[in-house]
Amino acid sequence: MQPILSIVNNAQFFAGWASLSHSNVNDFQTQIDRDFAAKYFISVDLQLTKYPISPMVLTIQDYPDPGDPIGAVGYHGLTPAGVPFAKVFASIGLKDQATNTVAITHEILEMLANPFGRNKFLYPGGEPFPWRLFDGEVCDPVAKQHYAIGDTDVADFVWPNFWTFGSAGPWDQSGAVFATVTSALGVPALRWTNVTLSS
Repeated sequence: MQPILSIVNNAQFFAGWASLSHSNVNDFQTQIDRDFAAKYFISVDLQLTKYPISPMVLTIQDYPDPGDPIGAVGYHGLTPAGVPFAKVFASIGLKDQATNTVAITHEILEMLANPFGRNKFLYPGGEPFPWRLFDGEVCDPVAKQHYAIGDTDVADFVWPNFWTFGSAGPWDQSGAVFATVTSALGVPALRWTNVTLSS
């Protein structure tokens, strides 16, 4: 039996965010089962609930709590007991013109692929640093990209081969990513299109 991820929608004051539907969550489940699990071999049973029914919880709320990252539409982390969790904030999402379903699936996929936040990758960075250590999040590099499942927009995500220098594409689910090999002072680097890397 698959683990359960409770999606608890506590948003009340922002149109769209407060009205997340079971149909949306069914499309999220299709993304996980059809697209994401095929590349990462990870799955979870999503349940839209009023209250948590599982240790893993994604909470949608109007505003961040004290101690939450400032200015983030969402984030994922660990509870004091070491259980993965995620939060998404409607007020920040609207300010950043983020779509609620894209923001939610972004955090779900990253929580599944990197639950403990430890994934890092050494990658050619060019001048002045031949190699750089990048965060290995699956949605952040393509955070501005998304695709549709049914009537629901969901977050794009990079495939595992994205993090292997010199690998052949495609590198992401929506096919938005392109790359050309460049050289800085003789050090190989990739010039990505539609990609943002953070380190």
